[in-house]
Amino acid sequence: MSNRTANKTTPRDGTHGEAPARTSLRRALARLLGSISSHPIIWSAGFLTAYLIAFFILDRIPTGPIHIVHMSIDDRIPFLAPFVVAYFIWFPYWIGTLLLFAWRMVRHGIRDEFGHYMSMLAIGMTTFIITSAVYPNGLQLRPSSFDHQTVFTQMCTMLWSIDSPNDVFPSIHVFNALAAHIALTRSSLARTPGRGWVRPTSAIVATLIILATMFIKQHSVFDVLTGIVMAAVLYVVVYHVNWSAIAHRLGLVD
Repeated sequence: MSNRTANKTTPRDGTHGEAPARTSLRRALARLLGSISSHPIIWSAGFLTAYLIAFFILDRIPTGPIHIVHMSIDDRIPFLAPFVVAYFIWFPYWIGTLLLFAWRMVRHGIRDEFGHYMSMLAIGMTTFIITSAVYPNGLQLRPSSFDHQTVFTQMCTMLWSIDSPNDVFPSIHVFNALAAHIALTRSSLARTPGRGWVRPTSAIVATLIILATMFIKQHSVFDVLTGIVMAAVLYVVVYHVNWSAIAHRLGLVD
């Protein structure tokens, strides 16, 4: 009497007989992650382009009734037009930080700083777009007129002419400013001898930007608080969760 042993072949990709659909999804995710890892700047540029398109579509074409965001403390915050300067500094602050890390990645091979920062931006900005689409929101805080016309009030008028008071929650101005500050303060650049000014300077800039969102009536305190909470949550998710180990465990990377 002979014992016949069936030949069982274990798939090389470690799927161990998974359902075909699940295996296909796993392989697709692995290819996607590999492509993002190989071409992070191209993928980042593509994401930011898609974000801008989505933002302007939602800004011009609300997906439903506008829910007004307001807290009683908003009415007690004064309108301070000079803070519009800090509001505009937001653009070179977070974009400049991204370009700096991109340059350091290409020139010095420092990939983690760019990867962490861009990951935090991508998750937060995507959350903002989804929130704006599902829960259209807006403000009614902007003054209808000014007692005195100054260069700062003219800057506010120009800003308001191109930026509607819609899609304000959570504040992407606050979130991106905090994401940039976190990325800068955690970078090797901030730990380099002679560059102790990086952390305090970044903290001052980020603080002024956050205050500006309220002082020029671009955001409610509620928008600011939710932007801060989102930044705090994603800081933990992006910087303190070992995603490489998770990807290895799931078989998404070698």
